[in-house]
Amino acid sequence: MGRSIAWSIEKSAGDGLGFQLQCFLHWASLIMAKEYLDKLLRLVADLKMEDEASASVEVKHFFSGAALYVNGAITASLSPAGLAFKLPGQEAEDLIAKGKARPLRYFPRGHIKKGYALFENPDLDKAGQWEKYFLKTIQVPDPGPR
Repeated sequence: MGRSIAWSIEKSAGDGLGFQLQCFLHWASLIMAKEYLDKLLRLVADLKMEDEASASVEVKHFFSGAALYVNGAITASLSPAGLAFKLPGQEAEDLIAKGKARPLRYFPRGHIKKGYALFENPDLDKAGQWEKYFLKTIQVPDPGPR
């Protein structure tokens, strides 16, 4: 959406306004992402996930949110959509079937990310309720070459 808005303004203005709008939209998404990055960092620290993982654990900016990486692969994310976990086996599908979670889509019309369970409007103040999912997601086997 940001590109089409910027393109139409640049096309009509012809004075570089579109580039300025693109920069502003990028800057605004980074500000929003920082909020989610801080929240995910705090959640991971509160749960001491680094101590539980036998692999490299890292939290980084990801689109308009933040993602937890284990061995360089995304295993959890926090964004305006909610808190999502990459879970082993059928667990994500079972949570979705029971109505406890929703399928994860990074974009409204994007494809569903298989193996992920999305929890909308998560209560991040209750870190303990997410611990079991974090423990499972950091144990997900390395997916191999990407």
